[in-house]
Amino acid sequence: LGSPWQVAVIDRVLLCEGPDEADCLCLENGWGLKISRLRRLKLALAYFRFEEMERALEMLAEVNTAEEGIWTLIIAVIYMMVHKGGNDAELSPALRILSIATCFTIKMLR
Repeated sequence: LGSPWQVAVIDRVLLCEGPDEADCLCLENGWGLKISRLRRLKLALAYFRFEEMERALEMLAEVNTAEEGIWTLIIAVIYMMVHKGGNDAELSPALRILSIATCFTIKMLR
């Protein structure tokens, strides 16, 4: 995905300036858009920003990396269900993320 310093820089730009600036940063440095768009998805996942996850998947599809984004979400859901599997409140975000991944996959198949 990139070196740790690249990830730190992209994360900072995503959080402070937004995804358009992160894309510009990647293009200016020859890193490719895949890096910033995957980081956008992972940050949305870390903060349970569901609408942002949907937008990040759409942006990943633009650079032909949607499959990697779907796998990222599925692995996160499995982790959440195995390690946090307690009450319904803890499983609710995992099921919502799984729903987002499923809806997006169906949309891509059509």
